[in-house]
Amino acid sequence: NKTDYVVAKPSESLRLNAPLIEVPQNISVVTQQTIRDFGIVGTAEMARLTSGVVRRYGGANDFAFTIRGTDATNNVFRNGVGGYWWNQQSDAFMIDRVEFVKGPAGFMIGNSEPGGLLNEVTKQADGRRIREVELGYGSWNLMRGGVDIGDRFSPNSRFSYRVVAGGQHTTANYDFYRASRLYVMPSLRYTYKEGSFIQAEMIRMDGFVKADNYNNVSPGGANERLFPLTFNATDPNAVRGVETDDTYLRLSHTHRLGRGWQIKTQLADVRGVYRGDYMYVTGVSARFDTLYRQYGYTDWRNRLQAAQTFVDGKFRTGNSVEHSVLAGLDYGKSWVSSAWGEAADRDTIFGNDLPLVVRNPVYDLNRSELAPTVTLNPADEWGTEWMALYAQDHIKLFNKLVVTVAGRLSRTRAWASYDSATVRNVKFTPRFGLTYLLKKNMSVYALYDETFLPQTGRKRDGSARPLTGSNMEIGFKSQWMNQRLAFNASLFRTVKNNVLVQDPLNTNFYEERGQVTSQGFEMDITGNLTNNFIINANYTYTDARITKDAVAENVGFPNYGVANHTGNAMIRYRFLSGSLNGFSAGVGVQLMGRRAAVWPGWTDVHDKNVTAPAY
Repeated sequence: NKTDYVVAKPSESLRLNAPLIEVPQNISVVTQQTIRDFGIVGTAEMARLTSGVVRRYGGANDFAFTIRGTDATNNVFRNGVGGYWWNQQSDAFMIDRVEFVKGPAGFMIGNSEPGGLLNEVTKQADGRRIREVELGYGSWNLMRGGVDIGDRFSPNSRFSYRVVAGGQHTTANYDFYRASRLYVMPSLRYTYKEGSFIQAEMIRMDGFVKADNYNNVSPGGANERLFPLTFNATDPNAVRGVETDDTYLRLSHTHRLGRGWQIKTQLADVRGVYRGDYMYVTGVSARFDTLYRQYGYTDWRNRLQAAQTFVDGKFRTGNSVEHSVLAGLDYGKSWVSSAWGEAADRDTIFGNDLPLVVRNPVYDLNRSELAPTVTLNPADEWGTEWMALYAQDHIKLFNKLVVTVAGRLSRTRAWASYDSATVRNVKFTPRFGLTYLLKKNMSVYALYDETFLPQTGRKRDGSARPLTGSNMEIGFKSQWMNQRLAFNASLFRTVKNNVLVQDPLNTNFYEERGQVTSQGFEMDITGNLTNNFIINANYTYTDARITKDAVAENVGFPNYGVANHTGNAMIRYRFLSGSLNGFSAGVGVQLMGRRAAVWPGWTDVHDKNVTAPAY
């Protein structure tokens, strides 16, 4: 089926009612078939399937990405709902497709990081009869399973349902670790006329991680070899582990107005908890034979409330001009409360305490030795509330040239309990794009787009400016072999202004005197090379650097954690006849280039050349 790997249009939750080949932006869509073929088990691994996206951290449960060299922690959406730090990643079996938007995305959310976002489209009730079971086993005792059941309540019923449920358990290459997640995802749809329906969806996800490995030992040449591959600095007797959960409720309504027009409304409420204890390394002896550790706990709770209404449709002005219009209202409120603490140290809070000999580790701590605790952060709270109007006209001239003109007017409020000032912003962010259709399934494009992000932080003068960002890109898109193989390539330049940096005169305060510029090249190819061979490959070159800073010597440093080169290539062969019909096998390789290991303001080393090695 040619739609298994390549899709022509984005999902309705992405709001863009236009073919991807006409959209002046690098948007990569990963289908359910691609996710299955290449063994993806959760959101954190999705970065392997597209260019420009790198997992910043994350194992079996929580996770974070960078996109085009900039932070994208809060830029993960589910069915168009986002602006929230998901404590629990989705299981791959829950997902119908994933849409990666590179660069600002004002049509989704304007107050966000400028690198881009990803939108997960979950499996939902749609009237189809579905009966599916998935079982899997893999390295490090990975065991997983899922059930997907959907149908109408009766052959002629207007009601349909779908229930997806499953879980996963795994250990790791190092001692004591174990992680698990469970999820259940029911949905119900009432279709009152063709193309018009009301949908209710709930997702409940629970996760647990025991003895995660927070070594945090700085690169030291040959010193890494002193640590066995199975070594874990965490004491399994003292550390109980971390629990994560997310509860996601969404009610949506799609109403066809006729003649290609429709109105969509959705309400969502998401709540999450991340709580438990952990242990990490705070120091190492001069001979690298003993580690010193710290014990801590956290209780992190966050919530998102969202309401969105959008209308889209098409009309013509003359025989050769077609307008695709999108307009809507977006409201959201996201806030977090966090309490955490550290065990009282016998030396200092971050001193040489809780030693562990590397060559002969003895794990004999008990929780009574770690009490009492010192509360460092008693229930801080911070958040953002926004309301925005968005309008876009996608103007197609003579079936060849597409002009995209759009803008988002946002009013935001940001607050934090550790900062007495409530920050209010009103910001207009424009979007301009040009697309030229070389052929029906081949185009070139250019885009200029902006975004902003409210931010709070202690400043000596009490003021706070929002982070602003802009993106310029040019690119090429094509769908070959009767839309069975897709190829995208783009050049981009993303700029973040007013980045918070430490005040050089008082490190307890911040200033908006920073700028990070990220530029590079990205390329993707996915689909059928032949009927038997399937490919998914991507490459990204990223040069992300500090271009302004309150401390002049920080200018020129690479952005922390960003790799200069990343690449992924996976190929799969599928038998289509004979006794092996339906059987397939694949092979893949991943390249992660050198990553900047110095974080000015947080890391004392002032050498631009310190990197984590490539692999």
